[in-house]
Order: sequence, then structure tokens, then C-alpha cells
Amino acid sequence: MQFDLCQWLRDQCAITSLPIQGINLDNLTAADEREWLVTNGLGSYASASVSGANTRRYHGLFVGSLNPPVERVVFFSRLDERVSQTGRQDVISLGCNIWRSGAVAPHGHKHMLAFAASPVPTFCYQLPGGKLIKQVLMKHGEQHVYIGYSYVADVADSEITLDLSVLLNYRDFHSQTRGSDNWHFSQEKQGAAGSVKITAFNGAQPFFMQSSQGEYQVDSCWYRDYFLPREYERGLADSEDCLRSGQFVVKLKGGESFTIAAGLSLLTVVPTIKDLVQQVAARQHSLLQKADVLDKPPVVQRLVLAGDQFLSRRKSTGGFTIVAGYPWFSDWGRDSMISLTGLCLSTGRYEEARGILATFGRYCSQGMLPNYFPDNGQAPAYNTSDATLWWAYALYRYYQATGDKEFV
Repeated sequence: MQFDLCQWLRDQCAITSLPIQGINLDNLTAADEREWLVTNGLGSYASASVSGANTRRYHGLFVGSLNPPVERVVFFSRLDERVSQTGRQDVISLGCNIWRSGAVAPHGHKHMLAFAASPVPTFCYQLPGGKLIKQVLMKHGEQHVYIGYSYVADVADSEITLDLSVLLNYRDFHSQTRGSDNWHFSQEKQGAAGSVKITAFNGAQPFFMQSSQGEYQVDSCWYRDYFLPREYERGLADSEDCLRSGQFVVKLKGGESFTIAAGLSLLTVVPTIKDLVQQVAARQHSLLQKADVLDKPPVVQRLVLAGDQFLSRRKSTGGFTIVAGYPWFSDWGRDSMISLTGLCLSTGRYEEARGILATFGRYCSQGMLPNYFPDNGQAPAYNTSDATLWWAYALYRYYQATGDKEFV
């Protein structure tokens, strides 16, 4: 019987109203131009191509904002999975990397059976004895990324061993890394076998990784010359190095799953991937309900949920703001005011709209609104003439929608 990933997701998240839809993987290549994105409402994100390869310098499993929503640092580049099955000698590599030499290795995208972007990016890989499902998500307002693996076995008592190579980095997300044999990140085991604190150099922001089961093994070496085709197309530096810090090793039987958590702090407990997906799905359902689109076509629902990715908190003001575009932009005044009516007013998110209007209004100077807040947290830049007019228009539309004369 053919495996239905979308139905599996509906069963997992226990909510039938979400716009869950697979995409066509015919003719999928390593350099596929389709990309997925998840954000956390603090400027941090995870993103890569549908094939699993990083095709931009901006891709990574955890690109963390140290001064939300700016100062983004690539901490966690990727995981390369290798799967072995009890009773079989062959090892299947599910990673997908493009190298500067022109080679593609491994060819994990060729094992992909299905992919769905919602409620969280979900990859389904075909194994000889079943399916391995990988999911990536972030929780709103939390500086972690979660990667979950679930084994759906075709045969009872089937067991697999996952060997997950961890590829790390530490750089501004606009730059590139060149590894050195003299540069190996500091790694400190933290209590449980699957927990580790990693520091790239003295003074760097520590990065924490932990798993719900299995163990983490330190094994540090540089992998050099990953090729980034989207940067090549833009005429920019198109390759970089990543540090393989070690690997997670875990055994899974049919029906079992496990979770890796990675971020800026250590968790007391790593939640199950099912619980995490259900929490994300519940929040998405509430957003659709607030926008009053539960009975609207799936494309409208997907737009509402996609729009949510761009709303963020700004640490410097303590208020809401709008990230002008992922992966590279911060919050721009002109873009925020143009998009506010669609992202916030048409979706019933009046509190966020009020916060965004207040955030930019606070920085009004000689009749001008800032066009953007630089990535390094410097003073806002005033280089747009019509942002103030868009702000006034958005404020009027806010008043029309809410009647909030006191705020106006």
C-alpha cells in the first residue's frame, strides 16, 4: 500500500483543518531551487533547499539572532544522516551535499519519497524496511530548533541505527567560513549522554545540542569546499567550510521516534517530536481562527501562515516589528508599513499591528521614519521619503479596523 505522508501528518498533529499538502518531487535535483523556511518570531530561522542541500550561505538548521531580530549568526549548518538496518550490511546515506568540484555526495535526495512544508517541513525517505520521517521546526518565541526522526517500519520488530553527523559553523550569516586545522570548537558534555555545550572560540556565544535518547560522540574535523549554487548565480563567494563536531547515534524500532534540540540554552527535557508538532499545529490553527479563514481555500490559509513567519519581536524596543524578507533582510520601515495591513489587519492581529506602528513611530525624526535597522544593531538609517506616508496610511487602516482612537 502506498504511503500517504499528508495523512500521516494529519494523524500526528490531530488537527484536520490545517492546509497540509505535499509537493511534486519528480525530477528532484540536489540544487533544486525550492526552499523551506521556519522562523521563531525573534529573527532566528532554519532554512535549506527541499533536496536537503544548503544552496545559499544563508541556509542552516539554526541561524540565531543574537539581538532580535538582527545580528544573525549561522551556528548549525546541517545534519548528514546515515542509516543501517539490523540484518543488512548496506548503509544508506540520506544527506545531500554539493561540492565545489562539481560532485554531489551523498545523493540522499534520491531516497526522498515525499515532502510537505506544513505544519512543519517534513521529509519522508524510503528505506529497504520502511520509511524514515524527518521533521524540522521552531517554537514561537524560543531560541531553539528541533529535528525529529520517526521510523515507520514495514515489518514488525524491524530496527535501524541512525548515525547523524553534526556540521557546525560560527559566522555572520552574510559571510563565509574557511576552516583551519588549528581551529576546533570547544565541546563540553552536559550531564546526559546526548547533551553538549559547544563554543567556537573564547567570547563566542555558546551553542547547546541535546537529544531525547542515544548518545553524542565528539569527533572533530573540517569538511571543506561546500558549493553554494545560489551564491554563484548572484556572483558572490560561492563556497565554504563546516566543522564536523561529532555525531549522534541512536537506535529506533518501528513506531519509535527521537528528537534533537539545538539552540542558545540547554533544555531541562527534550520534548517528543509528536508533542512539538502538535504544539505548532495548535498555534497555526489559532492563527487561522483569528484570521477567520478556517472555511477559506487552502491557498488563503497557507498565505496567512506564511505571513506569520515575518512578524517578530524587536529587543531594542520591546515591541513588534516586521522582517522585510528572509533570509537576508532585517526590519525595514517602508516594507513594514506597506505590508502591515495584509500581515496584521486582514488576519485579525491587531495587537501586533499596534506594536509595529508604535515601534517605528517611536523613531520618527524630522518627519521621517527609519527605513531599516542595520543588522549590527546600530542607529536606524533614514533614507526613505515615503515611509512616513505609508505609516500614516497604515495607522488610518488600523483605526478603521479597530476604532482604537486612544492609540491613534
